[in-house]
Amino acid sequence: MSIYETEQNGDILILIPHFGAGEFRYRDFHMASSSMQRDLANKEIKGLLIDLSDAFYFGSEFIGMMIVFAKAVRKHGGKSVICNASSQMLEVLGTMNMSKIVPIVATREEALQTLTA
Repeated sequence: MSIYETEQNGDILILIPHFGAGEFRYRDFHMASSSMQRDLANKEIKGLLIDLSDAFYFGSEFIGMMIVFAKAVRKHGGKSVICNASSQMLEVLGTMNMSKIVPIVATREEALQTLTA
């Protein structure tokens, strides 16, 4: 299984990570991150939706990756949003003050509304 999958909804790229604790190798993680950064360099992408519904664990590497992705989209005037985080993930994101960098909403529908507003 891939570390993540992507979908596209108009000019919004949807990132759906697929992993839990210890389920990926560091090298695979960085290769996937590099590939995603290339996708986000496309100036036609105006929004990044990070859907955490299938990610059961993440550490500082993934948080750092989300920040890098958000900055890449912001670089050409786009926005990012996170959705579908579990209560445990919300706690981690809150500790990291992630909502100051990327808005966090409950559902994918709310995330799409945030990006298109």
